[in-house]
Amino acid sequence: MKTCPTCSKIYKDDEQNFCLEDGATLIEKRRRRQRHSPGNEIAAVILLAAAVLVFLCIVSFTETDPTANTASSEPTRNWIGVVGALIADRLLQYIGLAAYLAPAMIGLAAWRVFNSDVLRPRVSRVIGFVLFFAGASSLLSLAGFRGGILGGMIIHVSLPLLSVAGSGVVMGAVFLTSLLLITDLSFLGTYGHFEVAWGNFKIHFDDWKQKRAERKAEKLRLVHERMEKRKLLREEGRSPSVPTITLGNSSETANPKIQSSGNEAAGIAKAVNESAAESVPTLGASDTPPDTIFVGNDAPAMDRNIP
Repeated sequence: MKTCPTCSKIYKDDEQNFCLEDGATLIEKRRRRQRHSPGNEIAAVILLAAAVLVFLCIVSFTETDPTANTASSEPTRNWIGVVGALIADRLLQYIGLAAYLAPAMIGLAAWRVFNSDVLRPRVSRVIGFVLFFAGASSLLSLAGFRGGILGGMIIHVSLPLLSVAGSGVVMGAVFLTSLLLITDLSFLGTYGHFEVAWGNFKIHFDDWKQKRAERKAEKLRLVHERMEKRKLLREEGRSPSVPTITLGNSSETANPKIQSSGNEAAGIAKAVNESAAESVPTLGASDTPPDTIFVGNDAPAMDRNIP
């Protein structure tokens, strides 16, 4: 029996993983305990204490500690004393490096006992714990690490029959099966959670891409607007007025390339016209016009005087 965490709708089908109303991931509904006794709590506390003791035994293990396999006159350095040194030596001897996982498994067993309705464990759980250590120690031995006596025996039997690849596949399957028996792990449920997580990731990623594209388009639009404004300003600055300069009775059109507009261009043209009119002399009717007329102060010395 499962329930939806958002709408609290209950589903009796254990194969259902998603809510039909809002698509949320269903969680298993806890059943009310009717036969939970203080014995479960006492057993859980004992198992938890055992997990802590085993952990301290293993992490403080020293090969020079006196045990059944080691004769030494040095004092015991194990944090749990002689008993701790003996327990750590036996665990490492039988299951190898998989012994470091023993405290976690004992703690998990304590949690299972505390949450169970009865004190008696299920047979599938016990088989799962046995297969867990068998698979872990055999995989360690197959990989060349310290797998203990148990792992060495399993590999010694499986290698002549299945070779290295076959032994690895079989031991891996045994290890995964033990996880399914020990925990409530479901590959289908795990795939469902992964699918939901992947869908959420795709939604957020697509949203991020869309916002990024919108920001990029906005930047391009602003760049185009600035370019258009600059183009208009350049076009307005390239249309100057061409003033007309009058010399006496004749007129000549000049283009001084004055890049201005409006009143400034008109003022400049007027000033140029006045300056040109003042610098050009007026000839009488009886005077002979000179061959060349010089305007301004740049006229060189001439033999003929112009009144």
